[in-house]
Amino acid sequence: MTSLEYKQLEHLLAKLQAEIGGNKFCIIPHYLHDGYHIGVYSSKTGAPITSATDYSIEATVEKLKQQRNKIDDELAKYKEVGNER
Repeated sequence: MTSLEYKQLEHLLAKLQAEIGGNKFCIIPHYLHDGYHIGVYSSKTGAPITSATDYSIEATVEKLKQQRNKIDDELAKYKEVGNER
C-alpha cells in the first residue's frame, strides 16, 4: 500500500468509529470464511459492548447500528417509566 492509501484508510477508520458510536472496535476479515466480524468495546473501560458478523463490512455496520438503535429505544422507554413514578 502507498502512503496515500494508508492515510485514506486512517480517514475511513475514523469515520467508521464515529458511525458506531465513537467506541473502540476490532474488525476481523474473512471471519467464518467470507464474512466480517466487528467487535465494539467501551472506550472508557475496554469492556465488550456488542458485536456483529455479516457478509460485508457495510452489512455488519448496519447490524451494529440496528443494535445500538434498539438499545437506545429500550433506554428511552426505561427513562419514561422512571419519570412516570
